Amino acid sequence: MTGIAGTRFNNWQVVLLAVLASSFFSLQASISLAQVSAVTPETSVTPVHPVYGKALKTIASDEHLTQLSTRSDGTMREALNGSTKQNSVSRVPKRTNLVIDNVELQWSGGGSNFGYLYFCAPGPPLPLWEFAACSKPNLTRVSPEDLATRFVSFADRTNRTGTGEAIFGTNWVRNGIRVRQGQVVLARLAGDRSKVFVLEFTKQTPTNAEVFYIETSVRNQLTNGVAGPDR
Repeated sequence: MTGIAGTRFNNWQVVLLAVLASSFFSLQASISLAQVSAVTPETSVTPVHPVYGKALKTIASDEHLTQLSTRSDGTMREALNGSTKQNSVSRVPKRTNLVIDNVELQWSGGGSNFGYLYFCAPGPPLPLWEFAACSKPNLTRVSPEDLATRFVSFADRTNRTGTGEAIFGTNWVRNGIRVRQGQVVLARLAGDRSKVFVLEFTKQTPTNAEVFYIETSVRNQLTNGVAGPDR
C-alpha cells in the first residue's frame, strides 16, 4: 500500500493505525459517558412491598438562609470584615417537613447521614406522633409481626420510665429520636393508632431528607403499649 506522499505501508502498519484510531474514539466515547453520568442526578427506585404495595415518597428540607440587616448593602462584606455591631447577620431556618398521609411530621437535619424526628407538630408543643424501632433493613421486609411492638410518645420523655432509652438507645433525645440514613422507623398518629406507617430514610444530608413510606392497618387490637388502637 502506498500513502499520499509515496510512503509504502506494510499490512501490519495499516492494522496498527486502525487499532490506534479505534482506541482513540472508544476513549472519547467513554469520557463523554462518564461526564453525562456525573451530572445526571441519582434517582431512588421506589420500593414495592409484597403486601402493602408501592411506597410513597416525601422530602424534607432544613436550610438556614442568611438574613441581612436593613442597614446592610445586601452583601456579606460587612459581616466578613467583622463590623457586625450595626449590621448583624442572622441565620433564619427555612424548613419543609415530611408529609405522611397529609399530616406534617417535623424533621431537622443533623449531620452528613442523620437527622431528627419530633413528636410534636411545628409551633406550640402539641403531641402528634409516636415512634417505634424496627430492625428490618428496608421497608419491603417489614411483616405484620414487626408492627406489634412498643411505641414511645411525647409523655415518655418526662415519665422517667426509661422506655425511650431502652428502645432507641443513644438515638433517644428529649423531644424526639435521631434517625440515620438507611434506617427503618415505625410511626403512628397519637390520635389514630389503627394505622402504622413504615418509614425508610433512603437519603439524609445536613439539609435534606428523602423518605419512602407505606401505610399499614392494624386489625388486631393489641394492648400494653404495642401497636393497636388502644394502649
